[in-house]
Formats: sequence, C-alpha cells, structure tokens
Amino acid sequence: LNEVLNLNMDTLVLNRREVYLSVQSRYKAESKRTNNNKAEMTKFFLQEKKHWEEKTDEKYKPFCSVALYFLSKKLKAN
Repeated sequence: LNEVLNLNMDTLVLNRREVYLSVQSRYKAESKRTNNNKAEMTKFFLQEKKHWEEKTDEKYKPFCSVALYFLSKKLKAN
C-alpha cells in the first residue's frame, strides 16, 4: 500500500511534520498566554480549526488534516 500511494516520501513526511510542529508551537504559546484557561483554550482550538477548514480558491490548505487531527485531539482532552 505504501508503494502505491507514496505517502512516506521524504518531502511528504517533512511537510506533514512541519505543519504539525507549527500548530503545536501555536498551541504551546497560547496555553502559556492563557495559563491553560479551559474556556480560552477551547475558543483558541475552535478558531484554529475554523482557520484550517477554510478553503482558498476552492481548495483546502496543504496538509490541513494533520492540523485538524492535532486540534481535535487537544480539544477532546481539554
């Protein structure tokens, strides 16, 4: 299956990682800013999800599913 879809190409792996790390760093910065206030963090997660779900020119942002997965996971844990 990996050979057919080529999902493990180095460039794809690096791009997914870059999106994950950027969302993670925004999360860490926001949690420090709000002192992990649940209401404010929930608001942050919803705003970020909305940002990643938006389409530009009828297309989603590259690797948006990585960001949405991270945000959904953190939102459930919150």
